Amino acid sequence: MTDSKKFNPIYLLSILYVLYVYSFPFWFFEVKTDNALFYPIMLGVLIAFAFVETAVLLIFRNKLSDQTVYTAAIIIKYSLIPFYIISGNIISLMFLVPMMMGMWIILPITGWIMLACAAPFSVSAFNRQRKLHPESKKLCIAGMICQFFFCADVISLMAASFKMKYRRKATAAAIIVALMIIGIIAALIIFGFAAGAVAIIVDTIKEKFAL
Repeated sequence: MTDSKKFNPIYLLSILYVLYVYSFPFWFFEVKTDNALFYPIMLGVLIAFAFVETAVLLIFRNKLSDQTVYTAAIIIKYSLIPFYIISGNIISLMFLVPMMMGMWIILPITGWIMLACAAPFSVSAFNRQRKLHPESKKLCIAGMICQFFFCADVISLMAASFKMKYRRKATAAAIIVALMIIGIIAALIIFGFAAGAVAIIVDTIKEKFAL
């Protein structure tokens, strides 16, 4: 596989998608509006991105190299790793709050739409590998299917990176960042439980002495 190592304009589309996804919580929670169509419009922008990505892939299919398409895919997928890890944990905490029951449905569905609308580049990357390496047809098809499932989408791209020996440094960096974020969140959760336990013990002791 060869790579011109030049910045391709298609990468701007990936970057814009990532920026929009990261701005999504702000528009969702902070913007005050009585317009019932606001949320559907936000989702519509995500879907529009997917159509534009697909159109670019079809129109410039003979001008885009396999490496360029794969790079466009990992720009989106790797950049969104922190977003999905953090938002996933926040959604999990919401299950402890009955008053936020509506969010239990809305947020996971919104997250999946984000996942699906980011899929055109990665699906195309696996499809190109399927045509280039017929012997890996089943693995490539599995990779395409994985793009519509949380975690499996990123893991399949990482596996492809090491198999193709392409963008391995970026993949290694993404793995390190993911592990660091997971480690920090785990430490905060443990600290939170420990602090809560200490507070309960202290209150119990105070009650006994008060008696």
